[in-house]
Amino acid sequence: MYSRKKDDGTFEPLKEHLQNVAQLSQQFASNFGAQQLGYEIGLAHDIGKYCAKFQARLTGSTEKVDHSTIGAIEFNELHKNGIGIIGAFVIEGHHKGLSDFGTTANRKEEGFLSPKLKAVQHYRSLIDYDLYKEEIQLKAVTSLPAIESSLFSIYMFTKMLYSSLVDADFLATEKFMVGDRNRGSFDTLSQLNLKLTQYLAKFKAPTNRINKVRTDILNMCLEQSTKPKGVYSLTVPTGAGKTLSALAFAINHAARHNMDRLIFIIPYTSIIDQTAQIFKSIFGDSNVIEHHSQFQPPTDFDIDTHKLATENWDAPIIVTTNVQFFESIFANRSSKCRKLHNVCNSVLVFDETQMLPLDYLKPSVTAIELLVNNYNCTTLLCSATQPALNSLFTKSNITEIVGDIDSEIFNRINIKNLGKLSIDSLVNMLEKHPQVLCIVNTKKFANRLANEDWIYLSTLMYPQHRKEVIKEIRRRLSNNEPCKVVSTSLIEAGVDLDFPVVYRELCGLDSIIQAGGRCNREAKLDKGQLYVFECEPIKDLLMRQYISATKSSLASYDIASDKAMTAYFRTLYNIKGKGLDAKDILGNIEKSKHFDFNFKTIANDFKLIDNDTQMVIIPNDDIATEIKSIKTYGITRQTLRKLSLYAVNVYEHQLKALCVEMICDGIYLLLDMGQYNQVTGLQVEVEEGDGIFI
Repeated sequence: MYSRKKDDGTFEPLKEHLQNVAQLSQQFASNFGAQQLGYEIGLAHDIGKYCAKFQARLTGSTEKVDHSTIGAIEFNELHKNGIGIIGAFVIEGHHKGLSDFGTTANRKEEGFLSPKLKAVQHYRSLIDYDLYKEEIQLKAVTSLPAIESSLFSIYMFTKMLYSSLVDADFLATEKFMVGDRNRGSFDTLSQLNLKLTQYLAKFKAPTNRINKVRTDILNMCLEQSTKPKGVYSLTVPTGAGKTLSALAFAINHAARHNMDRLIFIIPYTSIIDQTAQIFKSIFGDSNVIEHHSQFQPPTDFDIDTHKLATENWDAPIIVTTNVQFFESIFANRSSKCRKLHNVCNSVLVFDETQMLPLDYLKPSVTAIELLVNNYNCTTLLCSATQPALNSLFTKSNITEIVGDIDSEIFNRINIKNLGKLSIDSLVNMLEKHPQVLCIVNTKKFANRLANEDWIYLSTLMYPQHRKEVIKEIRRRLSNNEPCKVVSTSLIEAGVDLDFPVVYRELCGLDSIIQAGGRCNREAKLDKGQLYVFECEPIKDLLMRQYISATKSSLASYDIASDKAMTAYFRTLYNIKGKGLDAKDILGNIEKSKHFDFNFKTIANDFKLIDNDTQMVIIPNDDIATEIKSIKTYGITRQTLRKLSLYAVNVYEHQLKALCVEMICDGIYLLLDMGQYNQVTGLQVEVEEGDGIFI
C-alpha cells in the first residue's frame, strides 16, 4: 500500500508516511502538551488511502476518493466523545481546510462535518479500507492537556492540533518528493542575544540628554526581561528608541526562559521593510523572516528555504503583520494555519498597539491572552499612544516596563486646534511654510490637495515609488530645501521624518499624537508646530467615531496628557460597544456547546481587509526580466518579491477601469502608463476611506 508516487515512478509506502507524519505531529503538539493526541491524529489522517480505489489512482485511475473523511470517521468512532470530534475536524480538513460542523438546518448538506460523521455505514459499505488494520493500530486518547475550560480555549486547541498535522504532512511529503532540504540553518537565541549585546554596546555612553533617556529606557527593558512570562507594555514617546528597546526585552526574555522565537507583529508593510532591515543588520539576513500578505501564492509556489520558513515560521525572528497573525488564528485554510503551532513558546511583540483591529478587538485580545495562558507565550504591547486594553485582558495583568523617565525632552511640539477651514484657506496656510507635512484622512481629499509642486504619498503609489519619494523628502529636509508633502495616514507610523510644521486633519487622538511624531522629531527646534484642522465632511462611520471620541476626551483633558489618551480609548470602546466584536466571533464560538464549531464561517467573518483586491504591476525597466519570466515560466517566490515592489492593490471595480493584461492568476500588468501619475500614483476612482498596508 502506497501514499503517493514521484515523477520517477518511486512509490512511498503508506505505513511509512503515516508513521513519519505521526512522529512530526507528535513533536509539534508536544509544545502544548498534546503529544499523544498529535501522534494518533497523524497516524489516522490518511488511512482512507488503504482502499483499492485510491491505490488505483496512483497507477492512472481518475476516480476521486474522499480519504480524509474516512480517517475522520474512524477517529471519531474510536472515541465517541469530544476528543473524537476534535480529531475528526483536524483529519477531515487537512487538505481542504477546517469545515463547519453544521447547524440543525443544514447538517444534511454537503460541506459540513456532522452528516459525514453520521454516515459511518455508508462510507464503510462504499469504500473498503480495512487493510489499514493490518499495518497500524489506532489507540484511543483518554484525556486532553490541562487548558482553560472555555469553548474559545477548545477552539484554539483544535486549531493548534490542525496546524501540527498539516505542517507535519507537508514536511513528510516534501522529504519524500524532493529529499532532505536545507530549511535554514539558524543561530540560537543565545547567539542572537550576543550579537545584539555587541550592537548595543555603542549606546552605553550617551552624549546628550535625549540619548541618555533612550539608554534609560533600554536598560529598563533589559531589567524587566528577567521577569516571568506574561503580558507587558512598553509605552514611550515617539523618538525614544522603542524598536531597539522592545527587541532587547524580547530577545533577552526569550533566551532567559528557553523560548523558541520572537514574532514582531506590525500594522503596515512599510514598517515591516524598515524594521526587518534593522534586524537583519544586527542578526544577518538568514535569521530574519518577513511575512506579509501582498499576494497569496498559488499551491505550486517554488520551494526554497526562505519560502518554507515563511510558511511555517520556524525561523528565530519573524516580522509579520496584524493581518497575517490574526487571520492565521481565525483562518481555516491549511496554508494559513500551518505556522500556528510555531507561535507556541514565543515572545509576541505588537508594535503600534493602537492599530489593533477595532472591529475585531475583543476576539484579537482574547486570542493574545490565551496564547499567554495556554501556549507559553509572552506578549509585549508597544506604543507611544497605548490603548486602554486592561479591561479586555480579563485573566491577565498588564505590566508596564518603563517607569519614570525624563519625558520632557520628548515634548518637542506645540499643538493648536485651528477648527474648521475651507480648502482654499488650508492651501494658503500650507503655502506659507517652506517645509510642511499635511496628513489627511482620505486618498480622495489628498488628491484634491496635490499639485505638481508638492510631494504626495498614498497607497496608490507602488512601494518602490514611495521609497524613492521618501528618500527625496529626507534629502530635501536634510538640505533645508523647500519640501511640502501631502499624505494619507500611512506616514504616521514607522516612517521617520522630521518636519518643523505638521498639519493633521481631525481624526482619532492617537493618530494626532502619531502625526506629532513627524514634527521636530530630532529636537532641532525649541518647539515644532502641529496644527489640527477640520475641512471636508466625514462620511466614513468609523472615522466619525474616532473624531467623536477625540472631541469628548479633549473637552476634559489637555491634548498631550496621558489622561486624554486613556479617556479617548475608553470613550471609543464605549461608542463601539458590541462593535469591538463586529461579526460576533466570540459569540459564534461560545455557542458551540458540544465542540460543534463553524470554522469556515468564522474564517469568512474574520477579515481584517477586503479580499476583492487584485495586484496591478506598474511596468518599469528594473522588472522587465521578471515580467518576461512570469509570462513564460509562471510565478516564483523571487520573481514575486521583486514584482511586489512595483505593485498597487486595487478593488475589482477599479480594475475594470484600467487597461491591463493578466499575466498570472490574480496578477495584472498595466498597459497604459497614462493611467499612472508620477505625482499621485495609479489613476483610479478613490474611496472615502483610506487603505492600509498589509
